[in-house]
Amino acid sequence: MVPVEGGTILMGSPTTQTGSGTNERPQYLATVSNYKIGQTPVTQALWVAVMGSNPSNFTSDLQRPVERVSWNDCQTFINALNQLTGKTFRLPTEAEWEFAAKGGNQSKGYIFAGSNTPGSVAWYSTNSGSKTQPVAQKAPNELGIYDMSGNV
Repeated sequence: MVPVEGGTILMGSPTTQTGSGTNERPQYLATVSNYKIGQTPVTQALWVAVMGSNPSNFTSDLQRPVERVSWNDCQTFINALNQLTGKTFRLPTEAEWEFAAKGGNQSKGYIFAGSNTPGSVAWYSTNSGSKTQPVAQKAPNELGIYDMSGNV
């Protein structure tokens, strides 16, 4: 888990940003407290260790992110993880996720999480062969968090 120092973020996208949708507007300020977030997406290996099965489609490498899971599946996973570890994990709020993706208080204002060049930080349809890739293969963002702009 990566510690994230709380702060304020301008949520959403400006009307001038190419590719942004109306569901990303209007922009508004949100404040988050200190929290921790996973350094990578949950891998299939972790999911299997906790849940005993793998729901993913792309299963040739267990270091790929788990996919084909619902919000309810994630809640079941988190409850099982909490039971196994004795710790308290949860999903981040939308504001926490976006704050971390944008680099938190270390943000350099990149368009993507860690760069203005998507291929340096993200797997997407053009460079991934249309399948997920092992986590942490691209550069992290300013907080050292991987795969916030792509992969799943």
